[in-house]
Amino acid sequence: MLTGYGFADCYSFEAINESKAIADSSLISCNVFPNPFKDCSNLELHLPYTSDIKIDIYDLNGSFIKNVLYSSLFEGDYNIDINLDKHPPGIYYLRILENNFDLKKTIKLTKM
Repeated sequence: MLTGYGFADCYSFEAINESKAIADSSLISCNVFPNPFKDCSNLELHLPYTSDIKIDIYDLNGSFIKNVLYSSLFEGDYNIDINLDKHPPGIYYLRILENNFDLKKTIKLTKM
């Protein structure tokens, strides 16, 4: 589910990997909360400009689990639900690709 900004007390994400020096962390910001989580977590995403965004989830072995979002988004703040209720507890990686700068952010998610 994708909704506008409207929540408080977000936890910081744990950055695992970022590529391209041009991808300044001040351009796109994101938080995942809660983390660890039981079945659902939320991604708070801030876009300073309109972008094509793709968000995928991978398991610890690097196998693709599911696509969370693949869309053009306008400048603004978004709250994106991450639902892994049908998947076992463990560590998952959330990968965010932003086409304008080929930004790759990988976030470690822990499902309890």
